[in-house]
Amino acid sequence: MPTHTIKLFGLIKTLADNQAELTVRLNGQQRVRDLVASLDTVYPRVAELIHTKRVLISVNQEIAQEDTSIDEGDEVALLPPFAGGSMDCHWRWSWPRRASRCCRRTSC
Repeated sequence: MPTHTIKLFGLIKTLADNQAELTVRLNGQQRVRDLVASLDTVYPRVAELIHTKRVLISVNQEIAQEDTSIDEGDEVALLPPFAGGSMDCHWRWSWPRRASRCCRRTSC
């Protein structure tokens, strides 16, 4: 059974008992959806954030979709919401697309 190391940041790291990385075994195919199914069993609070689109998954530094394959040696990370710029702006997540910046002066 292949195993993959997943990098964690921010709130996700806290929900995983302050671990910076998780090692997850994937059964069958090795796709993002299989990774999420594995997290459902082992780390349900982390998986819930993915299901509610509050956390994104990246594979090799690209936002991944459910059917994105995960090969041995790929860098996999769970990306929590983040903010940047002025106080009037925030990042809006659109699964499976990239984050987009949204400012209060414009419609979000």
